[in-house]
Amino acid sequence: MKKFSLLFISTLVCQILFAQINIASLHNQNADLENSFLNPSMIGNEYKNFKFSFLPIYVNFGNNFTSAGDILDYTKEFNQKGDSMQVNTSSINSIMNNLKKTNLIYAGADVTLLNVGFNIHRKRKVFLEFQVSARQHVHANISFPEELFNLFYKGNKYYENQTIDILPKINALQYADYGFNVAKNFEFTLNSKNKLKIKPAVRVRYLVGNANVSTQNSRLDVYTAPDGRYIEAKLNGQVVQSYINEKTFSNFNANSLSNLITKGAGTGIGMDFGVSAKLNDKLSASVSLVDNGSIQFKENAYTMSSKYAYRWEGYDWNQNIDSFIIQKDLLNLDSTAGAYKVSIGPKLMISGSYGFGKKAIFKRYLNHYHHTVSLFYVQGFQNYLNATKSPMLSVGYSYRLKNILNAGVNASVGGLTRASLGAHVHFGLGPMQFGFATNSLAYLVSKYNARGVDLQFYTALNF
Repeated sequence: MKKFSLLFISTLVCQILFAQINIASLHNQNADLENSFLNPSMIGNEYKNFKFSFLPIYVNFGNNFTSAGDILDYTKEFNQKGDSMQVNTSSINSIMNNLKKTNLIYAGADVTLLNVGFNIHRKRKVFLEFQVSARQHVHANISFPEELFNLFYKGNKYYENQTIDILPKINALQYADYGFNVAKNFEFTLNSKNKLKIKPAVRVRYLVGNANVSTQNSRLDVYTAPDGRYIEAKLNGQVVQSYINEKTFSNFNANSLSNLITKGAGTGIGMDFGVSAKLNDKLSASVSLVDNGSIQFKENAYTMSSKYAYRWEGYDWNQNIDSFIIQKDLLNLDSTAGAYKVSIGPKLMISGSYGFGKKAIFKRYLNHYHHTVSLFYVQGFQNYLNATKSPMLSVGYSYRLKNILNAGVNASVGGLTRASLGAHVHFGLGPMQFGFATNSLAYLVSKYNARGVDLQFYTALNF
């Protein structure tokens, strides 16, 4: 069990592949089916009958406290000093000045295994819209308190007569979800020129967790007495973890595959809600609340806790050297088997768009304007996995040429990376479509504003 846990944590920390959200793709109206996981009411907008996405993939990594420029400067200065180990403090100071109260490194990947949207027509109008999906997720973040960096850089005297928590927190979750989404259009005639379309939607998701580890509720408090008379450390640690039994893979068969897909190490239910409003294909607005739900882990589920206090008043050289070493059993490690529940990170999104220029009608059902400006606001409710309390605001522009091309740019502020520039491009070659999106263009403007790298790629059939 311990070996598996260390391997699981190390893999996530070393690969650092994650996404907060793919904000660049949200400005691409031709990828609404792919974007609908952040608003279920987006389905059905860009196709007449059905659309089938082939393995859309989105990966990203980044942090909220240091830029690519800071890291490159530090590396350059370190290499110039060679073996002297004397590094110019300017790059270190730049990193330290950008520290937050909570410093995050976030990672993950979203792979959509199945994503099919289809419309039911009645009297040549869309009556109901449906979506069936299956996705795999790997999300993780590691948070470092500002005090930990200052303790190493400035020494404990900086925190004289203060108690500080210096323990990093880890959250990692790998899970699958199987979703069914339904949306319904309601049309209201306001006057002879204006019609209002309202479309509510709800997605139900069956969640299957395969692995989880979290130290979110752990603390290591360090107190430095006035004049440095003593240092006191108190550990109040809690680690929860769960993973699929190794026996599932040692004798793999049809029954093992069924358990892996439907049960995993734990299961749960998620719900996504969204509603969109559109006025004559020109002005639209929407609001959604997604990733509401939790997974109860049961397989190999453990809660490990430890409480320990230690006061250091200097080493007594008259004692044996063994007295200086903290023995393992002094940590009072307690491991309890039992089910526990974890959230998947709820988020609120509000958006609006305005179309202008020449109006195009493609195949008598895709009405749009060549130019569109769009605005998105995203708010998480906790610093957890791919959610953050730091709100994100993004504004973008896109140009659309029938169903052939959709290209645009966007700028965002807030969130974990503070600021980002992104772009998207979509190509339609008959029913075959493919597209790219990234939020990683800030480096082209200034390497000191680049705090993450990401990429989305998708292909689809649209009829």
